[in-house]
Amino acid sequence: MEITGSLGRGAEAKKHTSKYEFGGTTAKAAQLFGDTVVYDGFVGKEVINVQNLIRNGIKAGKKPAEIDTMVAAWKPGVKVSRGKSKYEKTLANVADLTPEQLAAVAKAAGEELARRKK
Repeated sequence: MEITGSLGRGAEAKKHTSKYEFGGTTAKAAQLFGDTVVYDGFVGKEVINVQNLIRNGIKAGKKPAEIDTMVAAWKPGVKVSRGKSKYEKTLANVADLTPEQLAAVAKAAGEELARRKK
């Protein structure tokens, strides 16, 4: 596998690429480095993913119990919805609309619903 590291950004960045063999599979990696190293690497990466899930829940204003439910439902390798749902975002966005704007949104939503029912 080729691994590139860089220092700096843009045209000024200095980069270097080296090759390193990780084994290609978890079984081969365990043979090369040992089960503990492979497991620790996996857990280290997934802890960061769970921390990101928790941060997204906090940003979305979720309650602690809701965040715990999100974490309990989480599985490594499965993409999780971030933060608020489209519905929750829509409700938050319409809250600040004027009555005229809200009426226009309601009309557009009704038209979209009618179109989808066809």
